Amino acid sequence: MGLISQNIPSPEFGSIPTPSLNTLPRAHAITQGCTGVYSVRLTELVLGVNRDTDVRPAYSDTRMNALALTLSTERIGTYLKNAKGDPCEAIRLYEQNTALSESLYSVLQGLEVSVRNAMHRTLAEGFGRFDWYKVVKLSTSESERVQDAMDTIARNNKTLTPDRMVSELTFGFWVAILTKHYAPELWIPHLHRAFPHKALGHQTVHQRLNKIRFLRNRVAHHECILNRDLESDYCEIIEALGWICPETSAWIRETTRFEKSFQELFGRKIIIIQR
Repeated sequence: MGLISQNIPSPEFGSIPTPSLNTLPRAHAITQGCTGVYSVRLTELVLGVNRDTDVRPAYSDTRMNALALTLSTERIGTYLKNAKGDPCEAIRLYEQNTALSESLYSVLQGLEVSVRNAMHRTLAEGFGRFDWYKVVKLSTSESERVQDAMDTIARNNKTLTPDRMVSELTFGFWVAILTKHYAPELWIPHLHRAFPHKALGHQTVHQRLNKIRFLRNRVAHHECILNRDLESDYCEIIEALGWICPETSAWIRETTRFEKSFQELFGRKIIIIQR
């Protein structure tokens, strides 16, 4: 069915346990953010269900050919390989990846906003000025990111303010200033206070946030996340939020669909161990 090429090289998916049939969720739960990406066999899942009608979309030759064109054979090839060459199953796996990314987005958003605000607040207090980024000795890469943020604000005909700079600076910038290079000027005197609920070194924080940044970028760029240990990823995000603010961390857990979707699919709750 369809014209999707079956010879496109793509990375192998990780080996992840398949849920038993008696733990599979209702059809509509899949489209609401299920974490069935742990290498679930598509033949055991009911994917692609319309939330409002509980009717699976049709996968005619016409639709499959259209999807191959609009999504690109290269992108579908990643899913096609894991679906053993079945185009319909590849599209359903693509749909599941979309649902998973959707359910993780709010969690990643909560972390990114919390990190940049906590770091900005701490540096503003430490340097005694909200535009601390103008006096910190930044490397060429970070200086360029600051300039890019300023240029973007100017192109949008907005007034340059610290709040706009905080929003415009990339997550990569905030992660970068947690490296060893900035420890003497930023982490030791100031930035350790941005994570007050855990005694941590800059290396631990940087490694954790950089790992999350990689996941965040894959989600933001609509890439496949099915080969990741998403349960572990989720727990690490929630833990990192707790380093900054336990109340915010708890709020994210209470409002996200991720944990419920995971439990419906695998028949077990996500257990976050406080370390």
